[in-house]
Amino acid sequence: MSHRVAEIALYGLFGAGAGIYFAIKARDSEERKYAMLLAAGGVAMFAICFYFMENYPIPSQSPKVMTKTSCDVALNKLQEIRASLEPSSDVGSLIDAVDTSCANYLPWKGSFIQGTGSIDGISPSDMTSSVMWGFDPWNRFFVAMKHSCNQVQERVVAVFQSGAEGGDRNLISWGGQYISENCFPFAHGKALLAQAVNLIKKGALGNLILVD
Repeated sequence: MSHRVAEIALYGLFGAGAGIYFAIKARDSEERKYAMLLAAGGVAMFAICFYFMENYPIPSQSPKVMTKTSCDVALNKLQEIRASLEPSSDVGSLIDAVDTSCANYLPWKGSFIQGTGSIDGISPSDMTSSVMWGFDPWNRFFVAMKHSCNQVQERVVAVFQSGAEGGDRNLISWGGQYISENCFPFAHGKALLAQAVNLIKKGALGNLILVD
């Protein structure tokens, strides 16, 4: 539509130029009068089109390109894993406790594993909220929780799906740097799940989980 208006404006400009040319070349007043009318009409047409283009611009309608983000891929993977777990799975309970929205998705970095196979390299600076979730390269679901023990220093503890791919993926384990047992008791199984869910609930209340 906007291209069409521009074309009409050019025709008006051409008509104005032609009218002026014929007015100069006119042999008598009658020809000059019609030539000037042509010029005036061309100027008016150009002015009207210019006004519409300036005041009523028509946005270009480029096709919308739908791209899958890394979070979209992770959400699809999360649905597949959740459907494959046993009803009483600790991992399933962990997934259900977390706000698995894209706002809390933590893309994987190689630095998150420090060489032991445990997810123990996530730092507070990697986190944009107190509780985040994601997947490691072995498709293990994990939850990272930023907390402060006795309000001394921020730490991150990660609770993740344990077991090798193809093995028992219903269990959970945990990892983190400089984690004191006073702040995060070294529990396993249902006790670990209870601790994790408790921290997740605390994290939903603010940006930093305070552990007394």
